[in-house]
Parts: sequence; C-alpha cells; structure tokens
Amino acid sequence: MPQQRWRRTWIVDNELWDDDIENSPLQSRGWVFQERFLSRRVLHFAERQIAWECSEISALEMFPKRVPPGLLKASRMDVIDNLFSTEAITDDNLVDFRRTWDDTVHKYTKTVLTFSNDKLIAFAGLAKAIEGLRNDTYYAGLWKSAFIYQLAWTRTRYDAAQQPLELSSGRAPSWSWFSVDGEILLPQVQEPRKHFASVVELPDTNCAGSSAITASGSVLLRGGLLPIDSIEWDDDNLSEFNINGLTLKDGWTFNDTHLDLEGTKDQILQLEKSGIALIPLFATDEHMQCIAVTGITVPGSMSVVFRRVGACQIEYRKLHVSNQGIQEGWIEDPSTPFVPGEPSHNLLHPVARSVIRLAELTTTLDSRLLRLI
Repeated sequence: MPQQRWRRTWIVDNELWDDDIENSPLQSRGWVFQERFLSRRVLHFAERQIAWECSEISALEMFPKRVPPGLLKASRMDVIDNLFSTEAITDDNLVDFRRTWDDTVHKYTKTVLTFSNDKLIAFAGLAKAIEGLRNDTYYAGLWKSAFIYQLAWTRTRYDAAQQPLELSSGRAPSWSWFSVDGEILLPQVQEPRKHFASVVELPDTNCAGSSAITASGSVLLRGGLLPIDSIEWDDDNLSEFNINGLTLKDGWTFNDTHLDLEGTKDQILQLEKSGIALIPLFATDEHMQCIAVTGITVPGSMSVVFRRVGACQIEYRKLHVSNQGIQEGWIEDPSTPFVPGEPSHNLLHPVARSVIRLAELTTTLDSRLLRLI
C-alpha cells in the first residue's frame, strides 16, 4: 500500500479582502478615496486584522507576505499602473486607461461626503496627479483623450430618483458628472464604428481643470439633433419614446435601449414641454450612445445654448417591432440585389428595418455647432 502523504490546506473566504478592507465603513468616505491612491504606503486597521498596501504588495496579518491574487479583484497597484502610466498614449493603453478611469469614477461616486460641495476638490488631487504624468488634459471629471465617450455618462436609476438635482445645481456644468449626486456609470465602449459628434472647443482649464473647487465653462460640439417627439409612461416609469416616427421601447437591463433623463417624472414632463432632443455621439456594433439636451435662450440675444439633461443608449436588436408594420418573419430588403442561388441574400429581419430607419435619421442630420453649458 503506497504511503499516504499529507499536506496542509487553507480554506479561505474569497471575500476576505473585500469584507475587511474594501467594504469597511472608512472606505465609503469620499475624502479617503483619493488619499488611499495618493499615499505611497497605506496601513488599514480593520475590524479583524491589520492590512497594508505599498507599491509592491497588498498584505494582511493572515497573509503577511502577500494576499493571494484570487482574493484581490483589482489591486490598488493595478489601478495605479493604468491611471498613472507615463507611456505615450496609444490606442491600446488608452482603452485600459479609459476602463480603469470609468471604474474609478464609479467607485468614487458611491462614496459619501459630509458636504456635497467638496465633490470636486475631494477628487482633484487624484486627477492632478494623473494629469501630471499623462499627456492629457482634465476637464471636470472627463479627459480630453476620451471626452466624447465619457460625455455619455449616466446616473443609476435609483440615484436619479433619490438625489434631487437642486441639491447639486451650480456645482459644475451640466456636461460634467460632477453636476449631479449619486452613482455614476460611464459606457463600456467597444471599438466605435462611427462618430456622429466631435469636440470643437473645451473650456479653459482654470475654470474646469484639476485645480478648480467649482467647475464652470462650456463645451462646443459639432453634431446633429434628433428631437424627441413624445414620451410614454407606465406609472412613474418611462416606457417608450418616439423619434421622428421611430418608436423606441425603454428596457431595464444594462444592454437595453434606455432613455436616462435627470429628475422626477414631473420635472421630465416640464422638460418635455420645453423640448428634449438627442445628440448622437458615437455608435458601436451593438449600441448608439447619445446625450439628451434641452435648449435655453441666452438672455439679451437670440442665440440658443443647450443644457445636458440625460443620456440615451439605443440597442439595435431590441428596437420596437411596431416600426415595421410586420410582426414576425422576414421581409425583402429592396436595397440589396437578388443573387441567384442565394435567396437569403436579399432578406432582412424586420428588426433590422428599424436599424436602417435609425441609420437614415442619423445620416441625414444637419451638422451644426452646439454649445453645452
């Protein structure tokens, strides 16, 4: 009988680091967020044990040499490496930076500040440190290299309902996520297939840069406007909206079509009376990303500027079937020539007809200068 060999096995809760460190009460405070990133060494006095972080390792009393990688979903150093990279900006590392920044914004906006007006300055040190190492410019939560993508930020539906706009108004321009309170999500951008808008002019960094305690300034875009004709409701929930005869059904999952407007139902109904339009920003293989705006006449002049009042994601595969007039089956696409022996070549699913209609709307947009305040 072969000799049995014994070995020591540890059974560890894979949420150990999160429970002791990431989800501790102190980490929910807004000012602590940037202090943790900017400090070279961090010592955590947790409920059950002491932990420490430095430029090389994250460790616990239970694991004094190093926390096993499986317990760290994203280490502090991984985040710092992506945010504070000194490499020249390329397409690859820009994507990594953008994803890490998006996650950083999401985590920061989940924290709590005693005074909401500290929202910019409690984040400014982190932004300034990153800006000093990267060949990029910071504008009130958005970066020049990714501005058109980050402009499509949204606020979670719960926070949009629970956090009144009046409490944060005046802290930052409407195009910045600093202008609202609550948890912010930035779109997880795939490789864009088409851009519908471009940035023409950004504000002075003295007004919206990393040193600003409150942000101000406008952004000038070149793009087109898609007016929203009507909005339908299911009790207090927006259920669908109409753009030039194209009905778009609002969904609830992360990938669904969703018109994310700021404010309560009553506030949105008031906005609808003033007029709401979409500015398409860019499109991927699955989605079109837009921002929602309302026009404001500048006092003493005839010029119109726009205030950002939300964002919109349109998911091609879930466009409302009523746009076709055909509820099921396949229809011919007259724009595709018939190919003998390949009868499916000129057939198109009815949902795709909506995509064509949407494409027609965006390609016929009159490009104009649009100033966001």
